[in-house]
Amino acid sequence: MPIYWRLDEEDGVDPENLLGDISLVDAAGNRLEETTTFIDTFYLGLADGLAALATCGEFQVELLDEPPVLLFMRTLDRVIIKYKG
Repeated sequence: MPIYWRLDEEDGVDPENLLGDISLVDAAGNRLEETTTFIDTFYLGLADGLAALATCGEFQVELLDEPPVLLFMRTLDRVIIKYKG
């Protein structure tokens, strides 16, 4: 699954708060997108959720800078990631 991101460089780049857009695209073309989000926080949430699936079938990650959560579900043949419904 490709992950694309773009930094928001309009007001300069702050290495402590990497603001930008991120999108994940699956093989069927389904897209999970978030604009104007903290890229590092989103990546950490993805890493935490995917690591947790090694020991459980469902896991929820609360992102530090965003109110919505990432929901991870594992089936026999795939991983499902939900965000904002």
